[in-house]
Amino acid sequence: MKELCQLYRQVGEQLGVLSQVADQTYLLAKKAEDEVTKMGFQDEEIVSISSNLNALSHQVAVVEEKIYEHLITLKVNKR
Repeated sequence: MKELCQLYRQVGEQLGVLSQVADQTYLLAKKAEDEVTKMGFQDEEIVSISSNLNALSHQVAVVEEKIYEHLITLKVNKR
């Protein structure tokens, strides 16, 4: 049981890192969009990269949520 608790803790720590990466990715995409807007033009490549970063950020958040759901299911089933 102690090992399982340790595993849950480690997974939680890694999910925290994953969440930070998703947040930073989103902020980077938003900053790129803002900079392009400030410059007064729409560079298709920058807009595309920004859009892809936003999509990646969303996908990471979805994966994170699914992992948490699985952890909760595992905890419930272990009781």
